[in-house]
Amino acid sequence: MRTCRSMIAAIVAFAALIGAARAADFHVTTAQELQSALTVAAANGVADTIYLAAGYYVGNFNYNGTESFSLTVQAEDGVSRNDITIDPNGTGRGLTISSSGAANITITGITFLRNCGVASNAVLRTANVADVLVQNCRFLNLPSIASYGTGIEVLSARDVSIRSCIVRGPDNNRGRGILVSGATRNVSVVENIITQNSISTDGGIVYVSGGSTISFTGNTISSNSAGVYISANNSTVLFAGNTISGNSGDVSVSGAVGIGFTGNTISGNSGAGVSLQAVSSWVEFTGNTISGNGRDGVDIWNNWVVIFKGNTISSNSGYGLSLGYVPTGVFIGNTISGNGGGGNGGGVRADASVVDQSLLFSNNVVSANQAPQGGGICSHRNTVLLANTFIQNRATSGSGGGVYLDSKTNLVANNVFAANAQTGSGQGGGLCVTSISLLDMVNNTLTANSAADGGGVAFLLNGVTETLHVYNNVFWNNVGAGSGGDVYLTGTGARTEFVNNNASAIAGTWGVSVGNIDVAPSFADAANNDYHLTTNSPCVNAGTNNAPQLPATDADGDPRIAGGRVDMGAYEFSNTDRHPADTNGNWVIEAAEFDAYSDAWRNGRTWGATSNAIPATYVTRAGYLKANGGAYRNDGAARPLRWKIGP
Repeated sequence: MRTCRSMIAAIVAFAALIGAARAADFHVTTAQELQSALTVAAANGVADTIYLAAGYYVGNFNYNGTESFSLTVQAEDGVSRNDITIDPNGTGRGLTISSSGAANITITGITFLRNCGVASNAVLRTANVADVLVQNCRFLNLPSIASYGTGIEVLSARDVSIRSCIVRGPDNNRGRGILVSGATRNVSVVENIITQNSISTDGGIVYVSGGSTISFTGNTISSNSAGVYISANNSTVLFAGNTISGNSGDVSVSGAVGIGFTGNTISGNSGAGVSLQAVSSWVEFTGNTISGNGRDGVDIWNNWVVIFKGNTISSNSGYGLSLGYVPTGVFIGNTISGNGGGGNGGGVRADASVVDQSLLFSNNVVSANQAPQGGGICSHRNTVLLANTFIQNRATSGSGGGVYLDSKTNLVANNVFAANAQTGSGQGGGLCVTSISLLDMVNNTLTANSAADGGGVAFLLNGVTETLHVYNNVFWNNVGAGSGGDVYLTGTGARTEFVNNNASAIAGTWGVSVGNIDVAPSFADAANNDYHLTTNSPCVNAGTNNAPQLPATDADGDPRIAGGRVDMGAYEFSNTDRHPADTNGNWVIEAAEFDAYSDAWRNGRTWGATSNAIPATYVTRAGYLKANGGAYRNDGAARPLRWKIGP
């Protein structure tokens, strides 16, 4: 037993000796000690950690290793990064690390002065190493002199992570912020502040090239002379939660396999907002705010599948969204407003007509955009428009104040076109359709639009091959200064059907025209853009269930046929649904129900079987009903105002 214990003790002691041999610590207080530690660490055959005491370290420090053991350079425990400064003194780089043995490198808790003499020199440079982690450092210019220098340069590494750093640079083309090139695996740029950097060469103020996955998350990038450039080289790019504002360049990503672009705010840049190009597989662009940029909001070119959901694209000087070659595009629940000023398609421009390209726009709000043609959307693709709202868009010279469709096959259903205008001599205040082979236009509402001809809609047929199916629409109170206040048709096509619509001023000859009426539709509140039908509307139960491609739901997502026969227009009249807070279904908002509903809202919990988030307006409405006795009814207007006081 005693021999066994002695052997165990010997093994433990030997293990401790081996462990000690595999690591070395250096505690330095001067520039000379720092360089000496780097020189020894480069060849001592163990993992090294160099601790810097508070102080000002002047020089061009170098580590040129041949071994694969790791190197860490960091502040002493308890010392702030504000108390340690490395200054190259205007004569070169501050800290250069290279390793032919592919060592792992960590730099943390240090301030570097970008006083390198020339803009292309980086105050921190690593080359030919394995993994690189730079965190909690500052890379600053000298405000008192004309200092030059890039912040961070990483060349030919494996995994690269730059985290929680401040990269503030000199202006007047004196230095890039971050350059990462030749990474072979993962690149992470996370929660950094990158500001006031300036370069005259091509590429972004932050330039990343290479890697299998590039993660760019939670950064603040502002007031730089260029933007962010990612050359993905067939990697996957995750770009999330960044705030990018006041820069002279855009966010540009090219050559990726796929891009996840989520929750970013990109605003007030003098160039474009975002440019995504040459993506070989997919783009998911979700929950971003792109506003007030000097050119286009978002450019997407040569990408295969694009999912564009829940974004706000507003007040950009060029196109809101410009689409090049995109074979499949799905655009759901976006707000696109106040864009335009250049070419056709102020809100959305879909260029390059190709047979196999198709676009779906569903539940978007497209408003107050302008362009020479197609103020809201100008599409040369096969296009599906479902349950969108187009309001107050303007075409200044060509046709299509709200939407211009110049494509072969289109479906337009459940949309609202209101107060759009063609202000020149063109056609189609709300919608203009031309060069089609087939159009199914079913259950839309077009009102208060205006144009020279076809205030509501213009169908411009050029031959004898086109087919038009126009069913169950409401065209009302539109203005055509020339012909066709509501509807304007030129040409004959192969077959034109105008069936069970509500329209007044019609120009053109239809092959089939049956079941149509000419009666005020009785909107719930047109003055406030509520185009739901009231209970006495002549459009209720006045459509035909045989309409081609009749949607299963209306623009609200409610069942399309509520009373045995479909209604006309974008909304099916319904007054049977209860407020979500009314959990017992008795048409009374009781105190306990309101308390539970408002508590769930305050705490961010979902509600009901569908697990939907609770809108603040619904909580306000529930409180209003409870405060006025609790009893309520549904008059069929827009939610949540449809729930009125009284039984």
